[in-house]
Amino acid sequence: MMSDRKYKISKVSMENIDQVVSLRLALLKELDEIKSDQEELLIVTATREYLEKALAHNEFISYMAESDGEAVSISGMVLFKRPPC
Repeated sequence: MMSDRKYKISKVSMENIDQVVSLRLALLKELDEIKSDQEELLIVTATREYLEKALAHNEFISYMAESDGEAVSISGMVLFKRPPC
């Protein structure tokens, strides 16, 4: 059965960091990877710091799907350069 739900796909930018952090946190909670409030705070802080640096230096490329103005999914790719063999 096809859904009538419409999605907007956009490249993640610095303005979307809160949404990306929120979706990552939801995934980790669903997988029972977060065991305490302190661990959650550490993950949120570390993820935010990583995204700020990686997005600014084009080391992480991510796209986000939104439906009705709400972020519902993200994908991402980490870019790194390897020295020649």
